[in-house]
Amino acid sequence: TGLSSLTINGKQIKAVDNVYKLEVGNYLEKVENLTVHCSKESLNLVLGGTDNETVKVWKEGNSSKKTRLTCSVSNNVVKCTLDGENAKITAQSVGTANVTFSLIDDATNKPINNTVLKVTVTEKAKTYTVVYNANGGNGTMSNSTHTYNVAKNLNANTFTRNGYTFLGWSQSATATTATYTDKQSVKNLT
Repeated sequence: TGLSSLTINGKQIKAVDNVYKLEVGNYLEKVENLTVHCSKESLNLVLGGTDNETVKVWKEGNSSKKTRLTCSVSNNVVKCTLDGENAKITAQSVGTANVTFSLIDDATNKPINNTVLKVTVTEKAKTYTVVYNANGGNGTMSNSTHTYNVAKNLNANTFTRNGYTFLGWSQSATATTATYTDKQSVKNLT
């Protein structure tokens, strides 16, 4: 309110464009805090194949302070690379890791603020395929994909054979009795 400058803790603060700034060295630094944000709080990745994700990281708050974003990882579970405000997180092994995004003051090389992204990497689910064989019957059936340790029903029989009644499924073409009924829920057949 009418002040052009004041002194706080021995540092001179000037009003520039109605914003009080702290004079440091040859440039002015706004007094308010800068913060860094991440577009996600946590991230789940699957190991293998397309095992990466891009998250947005940005700073908030206006300042003439020169800063840069960095990322660091708590262990070798993931790798993080920054391209501007885009962080690419790549899974390297199964486990959990914390990725810390920091806003660094170029003048002091010290963090101003940071945020942490928790990343969990799991193994890709292992699957197997059930192939349906007409065993002398007529027609076709699609194979079914099953995930280990997850129960799933067998496909409904669509095969036909004159003079025969379908009793069920077996893992052997020479079986005389059915091991599984039509559409039975199964788990870990192999």
